[in-house]
Amino acid sequence: MLVSIIIPVFNQWPYTEKCLKSIQQYTTYPHEIIIIDNGSKDETAKELTGNSTIKLLTNPHNLGFARACNQGAKIARGELLLFLNNDTIVTPGWLRSMVNLLTDSKIGVVGNKLLFPDTNRIQHTGVFLHNKLPGHIYYNQPGNFSESNIKKIYPAVTGACLLTRKILFLEVGGFDETYINGYEDVDYCLKIWEKGYKVIYCPDSIIYHYGSISAGRHLLEKQNLACFLEKWKNKLKSGKIINENPLKNS
Repeated sequence: MLVSIIIPVFNQWPYTEKCLKSIQQYTTYPHEIIIIDNGSKDETAKELTGNSTIKLLTNPHNLGFARACNQGAKIARGELLLFLNNDTIVTPGWLRSMVNLLTDSKIGVVGNKLLFPDTNRIQHTGVFLHNKLPGHIYYNQPGNFSESNIKKIYPAVTGACLLTRKILFLEVGGFDETYINGYEDVDYCLKIWEKGYKVIYCPDSIIYHYGSISAGRHLLEKQNLACFLEKWKNKLKSGKIINENPLKNS
């Protein structure tokens, strides 16, 4: 199966360049790269224009993460969609190990281990829910923390690196564009749970993620959280979403 790697970008070309070089070096699984440039004002457009190794879509201004990813999904040729932040560095085997988990028809979303580049400590190994609020399990633990090396089912995984089926993504309407750079990923995963599929964390796939490099990344955090709670606070009581304690689900 072909994987369409969809990368939304807004400025920060040095990070995008590192990301693309790491994909080229460490990705052997069949893939295409789609970049959605959200109106970058730095050298991003100049560097990407004419690059035959990517499919480039340019927006006149910043449309946000959700909308850019939805644009990329519509032009993707792959049966699988891999949403990836531009401030990431992938490592050997990262994509193939994620794809292997989607051979299980009950799995709708796959996430992976994200480490901080400067400390090699855990940034993400799955998202749990506590009192309806999302949180990162094992945050800031050592990268080789034993519990983080176990494949587990979670309510959600981060959109910084998220693999799903295109047909399923389009069926549930993709990322909800009501959110502006926050909670789109958790919202999507919960929609997948509602459809009867599971979300799984793949410990064998490891990437490095700088995190929150785009200007204004957290400006609408309160608005996004309010939107999330309004949409999901009652639905989370239905029992269709995984138990809130991820340590009981492996």
